[in-house]
Amino acid sequence: LACEAIASKDYPVAIEALNYLIAKGSESRFSTESRFMLLNVKYEQLSSTSPINPIQAQTLESEFKQTLDEFGLTQSTAEWTRKYAHLLAFYVNKPEQAIELLNQAITNSARDPKEKGQYKIDLADIYLYQGNVWDATLLYSQVDKDLPNDLIGQAAKFKNAKLSFYIGEFAW
Repeated sequence: LACEAIASKDYPVAIEALNYLIAKGSESRFSTESRFMLLNVKYEQLSSTSPINPIQAQTLESEFKQTLDEFGLTQSTAEWTRKYAHLLAFYVNKPEQAIELLNQAITNSARDPKEKGQYKIDLADIYLYQGNVWDATLLYSQVDKDLPNDLIGQAAKFKNAKLSFYIGEFAW
């Protein structure tokens, strides 16, 4: 039911269904998965509304922090780490905390170059948001160099080219 509600973008029903599964506790085999799905649904709900409700954003921030503190910054929590950093930087206006979180995640993801590349792209986006154009282009270039034949590397190359265009480096 929760998955169908998510697919239909019926967020209140999805949240209610996921809360039911979470309330069952450890007797439910879907407890952990439901917690992460609930974070995802609330994030999608927040990002699809305009204007953003700051109280809802702060509540979601504390839920993300609590969940990631419990499960840690691992490969299995990479997607939610990235969403938490995006939430911090763009919705809660705490880009410094997002930068710190992503730097820590980059350090922890030393074994998986794709995961590290995703974190670097997210970090570059936050630097760009802050106006640090050169730091952003450096990170995009690093990802492009590390993963030239991967979609992540191509995305970084495209973002770097777009950035260069907008800052007036037409020769690049």
